[in-house]
Amino acid sequence: MAAASAAVILFLGVSTSVSAAARDYIPLEEISPGMTGFGLTVFEGTRVDTFGVTVVGVQPNVRADGSLLLIEVSGHGLEVSSIAQGMSGSPIYLEGRFAGALAFGWGGALRPLAGVTPAAEMLALPAVPEES
Repeated sequence: MAAASAAVILFLGVSTSVSAAARDYIPLEEISPGMTGFGLTVFEGTRVDTFGVTVVGVQPNVRADGSLLLIEVSGHGLEVSSIAQGMSGSPIYLEGRFAGALAFGWGGALRPLAGVTPAAEMLALPAVPEES
C-alpha cells in the first residue's frame, strides 16, 4: 500500500498538471514489443526506486474498458518475486515518456509479467469524479 501511495504522490509531483502529463506521454501507437524503460515504486521505507521494464506486447481494445500493455519487469529481485502487492499504480516510462500505470501482475507466470493501463486512457479520465 505504501508503494502505491508513494508512486501516486511521485506521479503527481512529476507531472504538475494534466496538460504537462498529456504533452509528455507516449501514445499506444508508438509502443512496440522490445521497447525498454523503467517503473517507479517504493520497495522499502520512503525512498523511490526504479525497476526495469521491457514491453512484451501491446493489446489494443482487449478489455471492455480499453487497451493493455504487457510488460516484463526486472531488478530488485522482481525476476523471482514478480509484482508485489502495493505496486499497482506505479508509473511506467518508455523513452523517457509516461506510458501508463502498473495495473496487475500474473501470479504463477513463468516470467515476471504485468499489465499496464496505457497513459492516454488514464489522462482521459475526469480530474474530479462526477457527483451522482
